[in-house]
Amino acid sequence: MIKIFYTPQGKISYKIQFEEAVLLSYEGKDQYLALPEALEDCPVTSIAPKAFLGQRTIINLVLPAHLKVLGDWAFAHMTGLKILSLPPNHIRLDKQVFLDCPALSEIRLSHMSRGSFIQKQSHTQNAVPAEDPALSFYLAAVISVLKNPALFLPELAESAEWYESFDKAVGHLLSRPDDEGFEPVYLGWFEDEDVMTTQYPAYIKKRQLEKAALSMRRLRFPFHLSRETQEIYETYVASHFQTGVWERFCTPEYVSDSCYVQIFIDLDCITEKNINDLFCDLNRLNSCEIAEVTAMLLHYRETSLQKEDFWENLNL
Repeated sequence: MIKIFYTPQGKISYKIQFEEAVLLSYEGKDQYLALPEALEDCPVTSIAPKAFLGQRTIINLVLPAHLKVLGDWAFAHMTGLKILSLPPNHIRLDKQVFLDCPALSEIRLSHMSRGSFIQKQSHTQNAVPAEDPALSFYLAAVISVLKNPALFLPELAESAEWYESFDKAVGHLLSRPDDEGFEPVYLGWFEDEDVMTTQYPAYIKKRQLEKAALSMRRLRFPFHLSRETQEIYETYVASHFQTGVWERFCTPEYVSDSCYVQIFIDLDCITEKNINDLFCDLNRLNSCEIAEVTAMLLHYRETSLQKEDFWENLNL
């Protein structure tokens, strides 16, 4: 027998099966939605196939603590979904659960606190946070960037073994061409021109930004990061921090965070040729850390870059 559970701006249909509740479908306009932990004293353990298929309004979705199964296409085409919170349990993923969820940027474990990271002065120091503040980003990247559901293991996501598998998958991604996986969408008129002038460059840029974000965050938060793997990320950043790919790294997140800037300094990425571009980017931001980062860059230019220029001129 199908029954209805009402949310603030919608409704969920469900059924009770073997003393467990199965969520069947959702209709509504909720933006934040915490699914019920239990219905009729029965724990919610399953979300049926296509239960939220094509739902566009939900931005933040919280899954119940006893969830075991996500059915085929359960969250497919949820184009507005940005944050998903779930328990650190083993959850079976059926086919294409997260197909076409382009905005999904965080998958949070429900027990995780926020802001537990202890600021470190340099990315080379081994200051380990109690919890990795970037883990929710990595779990989302498993789905949206790596497209590797085998790594979707909430119950293991904080273990050294999981990080090792994750880093191996990212390392493989970094080694592949930026256009790998590109699939053009033909819309009719001028389709060939649209593919080459719009779709292809947009795909390349998106892929480059994804690779840069994974590399920078693993260096910024080196949780269970081996020295060998750290060198892979450092090599990628150092080799791509140059004219033509500058926009990968000069995002507000990176240039306004002193720890990210310190990574650039440690890897000798900042030169007399590009430091002025960094200052220009900082001037466009409104952040409390701008003064600290600006002072750091000014000190670096005075103590390191000008010294290098002196010896280069002397050699000439």
